Amino acid sequence: DGVADAVAVPNSPLFQLENELTVEAWFRLDSIAGRREIVSMVSTGVGAAGFSLGTSDDSLTAVFMDAEHNAWTLTWGTLVTGEWIHAAATYEAGGVLAGYIGGRRAAQQAAGALPLNPCDSNLVIGAATALDGGFLDGRVAEVRVWSAARTAGEIGGLWLSRLQGTE
Repeated sequence: DGVADAVAVPNSPLFQLENELTVEAWFRLDSIAGRREIVSMVSTGVGAAGFSLGTSDDSLTAVFMDAEHNAWTLTWGTLVTGEWIHAAATYEAGGVLAGYIGGRRAAQQAAGALPLNPCDSNLVIGAATALDGGFLDGRVAEVRVWSAARTAGEIGGLWLSRLQGTE
């Protein structure tokens, strides 16, 4: 019914990405309020680990946690309700943390020098990893998690394309 719904994808070795990561998704917001997750794979508390792509009021926010439990956060863009939006975020250890909207880089900053801290939680689409609230008020489609920090050209070249499985 689209209300307080989320999908949990069981944790897999495929999600244990450390040096580079890209997360992308199409989403449509029905309302804008506070912090909500689009895609989340985060364990909190002692040994915080993982990553998330979400909203914070009317902006996009990505959080990547490194091996020393530092949270590298980037906020970008201005969101609206009722429109489908493509968002992506990349992390490259010792490189750049970048945010994209509509296939174009909208923000970047230096990323931490350490690799990401692998996470033992499930990958959750549409809510916080713990599924204890923070549900996205809207819809999510075409989530992509890559084991590389995709370039601006790669994100811009594929954001409107259906994947074939050979990328």
